[in-house]
This record gives sequence, C-alpha cells and structure tokens, in this order.
Amino acid sequence: MAKMSVSIHLYAEASQRLNTSILEINSEKIKNLHDLQLLLKTAYPQHKDFFDLCAWAIDNKIATNAQSIHPQSKIDLLPPVSGG
Repeated sequence: MAKMSVSIHLYAEASQRLNTSILEINSEKIKNLHDLQLLLKTAYPQHKDFFDLCAWAIDNKIATNAQSIHPQSKIDLLPPVSGG
C-alpha cells in the first residue's frame, strides 16, 4: 500500500488545542475517515475525547467514518460550537 499524504484543516478550538491551522499527515494506513481518526487519536492521545466531539467534513460535506479519503480530499475538523 502506498503512503498517502493528507491535509486536515482545523478551526477554532481545534486549531487552538493543536496549535496549528493545518495538520499534514503521511501514512500507509489511511483509507477512510475512521482510519484517520484512529491515527490522530494515537498521535494526540491527550485530545482523543475532543476528537470524538468534533464533526468531520470531506470535500465540503459532513462525513461518516466509512467515507473514503483520497490524497486530493479536502478534510476539515469541525469543533463543537455553542451559542445563543
């Protein structure tokens, strides 16, 4: 399996927690969103509960765990929001 490089765009609390607005991930293990989430939870164990609260979008559409990821996919990590 070939190594895939993906970029994850982070917003608001997600970018504050990880101290960046874009994460670059390179791995042979990424086929879908579930794989990417497992990889992030391993790389950032202190944020694994936070990742579970977030929504994910792939190519500007809310994604499920089974959603395939390709090198050209636009991936967004959307933190929970609150307000009135």
